[in-house]
Amino acid sequence: MDVIESVSFDNNASPETEDYLYSISFEGEPIKIMSTEDADVTEIDNQVMGYFNIVKVKEDLFYLYYIAVGKGEEIKNETYDLCMAYSTDGFHWTRGIPGEDGIVLMPAVIEQSVFMVPDELYPFRLIGNKGPGNLKMWKSSDGIHFEGEKDILTDRWHDTQNAGVAQGDKIKTYVRLWNSAGSNRQNGVVYFDLEGNQLTGIVKLAGDYLYNAAPLQIDEKYEIILPTFFNNTEGLDDKCKIKAYLIDGVFVKEIECGLNEKLKSDVGWALVSPYIVNIAGENYISYYTSNITHDADQTQSHINNYYLLKVDFKKEFYNFVK
Repeated sequence: MDVIESVSFDNNASPETEDYLYSISFEGEPIKIMSTEDADVTEIDNQVMGYFNIVKVKEDLFYLYYIAVGKGEEIKNETYDLCMAYSTDGFHWTRGIPGEDGIVLMPAVIEQSVFMVPDELYPFRLIGNKGPGNLKMWKSSDGIHFEGEKDILTDRWHDTQNAGVAQGDKIKTYVRLWNSAGSNRQNGVVYFDLEGNQLTGIVKLAGDYLYNAAPLQIDEKYEIILPTFFNNTEGLDDKCKIKAYLIDGVFVKEIECGLNEKLKSDVGWALVSPYIVNIAGENYISYYTSNITHDADQTQSHINNYYLLKVDFKKEFYNFVK
């Protein structure tokens, strides 16, 4: 069921009422930060490392949240675990939970993202699915111990990396939608308050055959999303590429995306992670690659790599007719 409703928040004004837009560019070479081929890979994450995102806790502390399956386990929703790694510089990572044993933060949590909100006591939020089921939200005081599990969407299984963007006392959440035939993945947004209470219906965004959203919050008005485009309907293949869109509330403008030029030739599948990561004053995106394509036999040997890539955003001014 696709729910299409309007939202009335002030930041949803059309770009035509403003005098600037943004472009995005990608600089330098990708920096590999974690892999299923690492020497310190564990029995929990040595088969598949999937969706992930990075949270900058402070200048010298970064948390990385990712889902993984170990060798010998069947690859299905219930066998993924939400795992954790940490870093003091953003480039060199240690698998594990700071101050605790093991790498598993929560079992059977998938389609997830972790982000920060303006909440003095509980500044971390986690949204995701617990196995196949409703979209849920948790909160945390330290980014490690999550509590207050709450169902926030119960109308469908939102089966990709759901991503929340804090906008003052609201959370703009990007989710996946499907057309009625189940052949076209699309992006949608829905607003919640900081406690996970739904404020709006789900609004379908423009754009077809978009696997995910991967929002990057640019300022109080704009996000740029970097979804993976692929169309594997009958007669087509599962090759993918990254696209870029400037988002103003629920208004969408496609912009140039040069990220595909940075992907290595042996990449079968790629997904950008949500959120900008600022390291020592420089902005980076993070992304995931696989050696096999989306529709390949998933029992094949996976090589999954996580990368950082420096990005730059250019504000472009226009003389719009008012």
